[in-house]
Amino acid sequence: MRLSFKKLCLTLLFPLLISGCGEGTDVFEMAASTTMAIGAAEISPVQFIVDPETQTGDGILMAQVNESFSNRRTLSIEELKIELQYDNIGTVRVHLNPNLESTATVYRLNQNNQLFGTHNMLLNIIVETPDQNLTVDNVMLASDTATLTLVEPIPNLSFLFQGTQETLQTLSFQVVIPAELITSPFDPN
Repeated sequence: MRLSFKKLCLTLLFPLLISGCGEGTDVFEMAASTTMAIGAAEISPVQFIVDPETQTGDGILMAQVNESFSNRRTLSIEELKIELQYDNIGTVRVHLNPNLESTATVYRLNQNNQLFGTHNMLLNIIVETPDQNLTVDNVMLASDTATLTLVEPIPNLSFLFQGTQETLQTLSFQVVIPAELITSPFDPN
């Protein structure tokens, strides 16, 4: 009778245990960070920032696996949350633009422990200042390692804060891919 009870438990629980194992339902949390400088905009033949305040913010990026292939995974970026605290203007938040899709392709390691390709991520973000929301579309990050960085600099963003023209300069932006996305074996089932 005891063996039958174990079989019954396994029969009932096994589908529940494996239901979260499908590639399409895997959600991964990634570390994200950015360093930004904000200061008064000086207008001259070349625009530059006067007395910039530089801060680094750490946060998270959540991605869901859309498709899994033998050499790569395609991801849908579901969430991005980074906060930076500035003495002169307060909190600046960086998050996804909900009106545009953000995606990534993460490559797996082959038998020689080499990646099949270059990881890449396309983000569409909003930089939320206390007085304005600034949109930055098509931010491309890429790398041959687990740490994705900007492919090209993000243009400086101008905004008003309490009637004063300010400039925001993104000095760095990075996302760290978790090891299990790169090294886990391909399972077509």
